[in-house]
Amino acid sequence: MNKGISFYFGFEISPKLRARMISEAGFTHVITSADKKYNKQNGTLRQQAKWFKENNLMPSSLHMAYNTNLLPYFWKEGKIGDRIKNLYS
Repeated sequence: MNKGISFYFGFEISPKLRARMISEAGFTHVITSADKKYNKQNGTLRQQAKWFKENNLMPSSLHMAYNTNLLPYFWKEGKIGDRIKNLYS
């Protein structure tokens, strides 16, 4: 069974340490945010992807920013859609 938790769970600790603690607690999946306003508390998406891989965590959900111009293109075929999917995967 997969067990997931929000990547930011309310404690002010480094996101790299948080990823390790989540894994050590037995979680396998995380929900995180693509909103850049959370980069300070969570790290960038690229950093998070690195920390998740290092700790055998899989993102199960990505909370998109509501004010982004890219969101409508996430499911589009072609360059724009592929670029966005690669950025967030």
